[in-house]
Amino acid sequence: MTKPQSLYNPFTIYHNMRKIRFGISMDREAVGMLDEAVRRGRFANRSQAIEYCVKQVLAMEEHEARSLELLLDFLDLIERHPRIKEQFRGFIEQEMGR
Repeated sequence: MTKPQSLYNPFTIYHNMRKIRFGISMDREAVGMLDEAVRRGRFANRSQAIEYCVKQVLAMEEHEARSLELLLDFLDLIERHPRIKEQFRGFIEQEMGR
């Protein structure tokens, strides 16, 4: 018997995946939002909704950390190369003038 698919992730493929069961506590408002998303069909059940949200938050944090690393590398590059620094300054001033 195949598990039902939902809008949560249309690319999910189920292969005898083992899930770990555990209990969590949430405030009533969060549970209400969760249940509403399940009721609308966005997720098949609470477990799928929570798993999706956890993965999204962790992926976002990873992306933000990598973006910050790249920004710091870029700022370091600008500081070490005066010509690039002046070109970038001109670009920023032009964009801000719009």
